[in-house]
Amino acid sequence: MLADDAARLLDKMLALMEQDIDEGWRAFYAREIWLRKELPPPWLNELGEQYLAERLREAIWGRFGQQQGTYESALVRRLYDEPAARAGYRNFLDVGTLQVEEIIGPSVALDAVADKVATRLLKEQHRHIRYECLRDAGNWYIEASAGCTLSEPLLGLPKEDAVPVRNQAVVLAKDGAYWHAVYPLEWRIVRDALDYPVDRQPKYHLELMAQLAPDFPYCASLSKQSRLIFVQPGDSALAWALMIDKTSGSPDYRYPPQLILIERGGRRALQDRDVVFSNVIGGAFYSNLKAPRCIETELRFHLPRCRRLIEVYQPYVDQAWAAQAVSSL
Repeated sequence: MLADDAARLLDKMLALMEQDIDEGWRAFYAREIWLRKELPPPWLNELGEQYLAERLREAIWGRFGQQQGTYESALVRRLYDEPAARAGYRNFLDVGTLQVEEIIGPSVALDAVADKVATRLLKEQHRHIRYECLRDAGNWYIEASAGCTLSEPLLGLPKEDAVPVRNQAVVLAKDGAYWHAVYPLEWRIVRDALDYPVDRQPKYHLELMAQLAPDFPYCASLSKQSRLIFVQPGDSALAWALMIDKTSGSPDYRYPPQLILIERGGRRALQDRDVVFSNVIGGAFYSNLKAPRCIETELRFHLPRCRRLIEVYQPYVDQAWAAQAVSSL
């Protein structure tokens, strides 16, 4: 049911992004903002919308586990494999990997207009999309952190007027040190010695979640050192939860918190196989966990967003649960 309604979920995703930006969270959408500023319209056309809907379907099926099978979109494969298939594709939410952003191997620039604009700006105006977006995200992140009240202000140093120096052994587009010097942050975060454990120890995450998300109390029985679980109270068989964990063997907790649906009443540490469903709307977001103020900043962005996502998903959960109840009669 959810996969069948991917087009509607896309509309919700776009609306959530606009609401987030309007509320001052530009730091988490720096790339999307840059692309809409620099590219000619349409920023998103019918083919781009079809692609995004198919990617959502892939993500939805991928979250259900092996018992439900998987879904691989023929449209997505064709757009990546056949250059002619992406003629006219416009999608500021996923332009592919632009030529100026290549790290290893050839890129697949899905949006040819975006690729052309980024290449022209590099050659003619000495501008680089990747590092402009990183600069904007970093500056806007500091701006957003100023609204926090539960943690100590960030320590930082003002921008230095250093002269960028090219590494002639590296092609211009890939000379990261040079471009970082071209686009310095207005204010660079300095980590206090006392804050070094902030991204590795649960203390700060637990304390700030308790203050910012009392509607998601910590569940010790489902948690472990590398995975913190916060479960929404209620008497339903399924419960929405937030998970902050150390993914892929990382020693650090990773943000954003993951919105998941689980069976209520578990008595042991939550395993991946115990997750009934997890959020598919929105991907990676800017993160910089160098101090408690950073955790507070990111929670203040992600928590309201997760609550809005629950409102999007809950009708589907109710519908699926009702259908299961009928089938069991």
